Amino acid sequence: LEQWLLQAKDRKQLPGLIDTIPGVRTLLIQYEPRQLPLAVLMQALNDAEAQRVSITDMHVRSRVFRLPM
Repeated sequence: LEQWLLQAKDRKQLPGLIDTIPGVRTLLIQYEPRQLPLAVLMQALNDAEAQRVSITDMHVRSRVFRLPM
């Protein structure tokens, strides 16, 4: 979702989008409501969610770390 938002920002599709700040399970979206009304932002987020790949089809690179005990 964050990547989609940043690409939309780069393509100037969401004027008023300032920044995105990822958390562990959250995504803070900074935007200017006078340029990007909340309803438009919410619709864009819903559209992005509808287009995303199913989590079962995703491949996430990972590593295993073994720590001495």
